[in-house]
Amino acid sequence: MSQSLRWPEKACDLRKTLQTDRPRPRGDGSVSSRGLPEGMSVTPGRASASAAGWLLIFVPLFLLACPDEEELPTFFCDDIECGSNASCDEELELCVCHAGYEMVDGQCLNTKTVACRDEAPSNATSVEEDVEIVWSEADGWAEPPACEWSCDSDFDQVEDACLDVRLVECNDAAPENASSNVEEVEITFSDAGGWTDPRDCDWSCDEGFGEHEGACVSSRMVPCRDVAPANATSDVHDVSIEWDEDNGVWMEPASCPWFCDAGYGEHEGQCLESVEVTCLDAPPANAQTTDDSILVTIEWDGESWADPEPCPWECAIGYHEEDGICLENVPIDFCMIEHPHEVGTTINTPTEFFGRVRDEDALTGENEPLAGITAKWCFGPALLTIPVDLEELECMPAEFNGPNEGCDEYMIEHSFDSPGEFEYVFAFSGDGGLSWTSCFVTESGSPREGEPGLAVIVHDDE
Repeated sequence: MSQSLRWPEKACDLRKTLQTDRPRPRGDGSVSSRGLPEGMSVTPGRASASAAGWLLIFVPLFLLACPDEEELPTFFCDDIECGSNASCDEELELCVCHAGYEMVDGQCLNTKTVACRDEAPSNATSVEEDVEIVWSEADGWAEPPACEWSCDSDFDQVEDACLDVRLVECNDAAPENASSNVEEVEITFSDAGGWTDPRDCDWSCDEGFGEHEGACVSSRMVPCRDVAPANATSDVHDVSIEWDEDNGVWMEPASCPWFCDAGYGEHEGQCLESVEVTCLDAPPANAQTTDDSILVTIEWDGESWADPEPCPWECAIGYHEEDGICLENVPIDFCMIEHPHEVGTTINTPTEFFGRVRDEDALTGENEPLAGITAKWCFGPALLTIPVDLEELECMPAEFNGPNEGCDEYMIEHSFDSPGEFEYVFAFSGDGGLSWTSCFVTESGSPREGEPGLAVIVHDDE
């Protein structure tokens, strides 16, 4: 090894200054002169100076030694390898890319490989591939180019879109003496058949011509106009008609002569074996006709006309219809669940349920129900809400079972087909079912007083 040179006193001071405040490298490879005495500059590994009457020219600093030299400090960049296109920055204590380069995964690059940009339109699929993009200080990384793409199944490329439906001009197929109304119509695409053909344009005949069987003509031969009434026969023959341009219609052909068929006679320009008359205004008691102008047909029976059908009618206020007659509405002022109030049985076991509604005639022993009364029995899961909404329950008609203590008794036999707790009521209507009165247990002291009846149903083996 060569002997280190001894520094002049001021040179030692300079070395210490350079060691403790080392010039910082820039991105272009030069260094700054921060920390040097005035009038001094430095390049990596060498120094020059002209100050205080002494001169040091191009002497490698590491060859000079100062007396009583103490251990000098080390720096971050001393042992850093930044790699290509980068320099170590002592202040930031990291590697900095040179101008025109960008740090990517620990490397300074100005090009890199990325996926192409997926800009396929609707109903299309991009072909994914890698492409190279470039970095610039002004714009950063360039945007990757768009991927190639192709339309999906049963779609076709139309300009920059993938379509299975589009608008094209209709097909001009107007006949002679006609003009098409050209407009856009919809066609569809499939891989199997390609684009469908556009439909034919609507068209209209030119002035002075009328349409007939797909052609435009100014006159044509047609049969005479058959105006014979029913059950008559016309003497039909061809006549010529002209196109009426002013009104846009074919002129009406002349009427054919006609005569009645055998068994029919002319009546007011008609040949008839039946006629229409107004309905028969004959409503039942306590009803009124709603429309007496309805026409009905009556037939000739060979000797006379049959009676017309009755006109429609409705019952008067306070009455309702049953079996073609009007019965007076009956107020339901008392009804009840007679028995059982509570029942426990197994599924599919027939059980009889009884209910009553007041009928004062029942006191006389009359064995007929009060006219105008309709009864039903309804049940649902236990804990019914009162007032009961019968529409939410399962209901079935109850049958008259004779008089019972001033009431008409009604009964029903029912088998429950599933286990559970059910509540039930009888319901009576005196206006043909327009309104219903629900009936509960009324017996004083009964645990179900004021409530629906209760049925507890279990399986056979429980």
